[in-house]
Amino acid sequence: MREIKFRAWVDDLGEVSDTVPQMIYQPGITNLGLPILSLFEGHGPIILMQFSGLKDSKGVDIYEGDVVLNPMRDEENLGIVNRQWEVKFYQGGFHLFELNSACADFREWWEQVEIIGNIYENPELLK
Repeated sequence: MREIKFRAWVDDLGEVSDTVPQMIYQPGITNLGLPILSLFEGHGPIILMQFSGLKDSKGVDIYEGDVVLNPMRDEENLGIVNRQWEVKFYQGGFHLFELNSACADFREWWEQVEIIGNIYENPELLK
C-alpha cells in the first residue's frame, strides 16, 4: 500500500508547503477544508497536491502537479529526446500529460523520469 500524503500550493505566499498535517487525510476525516483553512488562515486559496506513491530517478517524491522530463527514443531520428510531462490524477490513477495533449500511464517507466519543477512554481514549463 502506498503512503498517503499531500503538499499544498499556497497562492498568497507563492510557494509550495510540505507542512500539510497528517490529520487532514487520516481515515474517517471527511471535511478536508476545516483543518487546511486553519493551517493557512489569512492566506489566499490553496491547492492540494497528492503524492503519487512513486519517486523519480533521483529518489524525489512525485506529486500531482509536478513537471517531469522523460528520455524517450525518437523513432524518426533514432536518438533520445527529453519529453516534458505534467503529472495529473486522471480516471483513478496518476498519468503524465504532454503539454495538454498526449496522456500516458507512467507506472511502467516512472524510474526514468526526473522532476524539473511544478505547474505552480514554474508555470513557464507548461509553455
